Amino acid sequence: MTKTTTTLTADAQNISLAISGMTCEIGCAKTIESKLSKKEGVLDAKVIFSDSIATIKFDATKTSKTDLIAFIDGIAGGDLYKASETSKKAHSCSDACKQKCEMNKEKKE
Repeated sequence: MTKTTTTLTADAQNISLAISGMTCEIGCAKTIESKLSKKEGVLDAKVIFSDSIATIKFDATKTSKTDLIAFIDGIAGGDLYKASETSKKAHSCSDACKQKCEMNKEKKE
């Protein structure tokens, strides 16, 4: 008796989406990130409120860029958020980097 196994290979892709309509980090950015993380086909999702950017790693055999944009647009009844593809990448800082950014902002004010 011969045993046959089929292996499906994930087609991992990355996309950066600009998201408008976010007004706060906890209620908006973290909610979008959480919902994206639970969506079928999403391998990793990070939403950076200060940049208004979502960086998503996804399996293209299970979802698409168009589907991800529509999914974000549909969060909260479709009235709050609007996603669009962007070439910008989210700026992810270490704690030390964040402190420098805050100090620079204070100096400018």
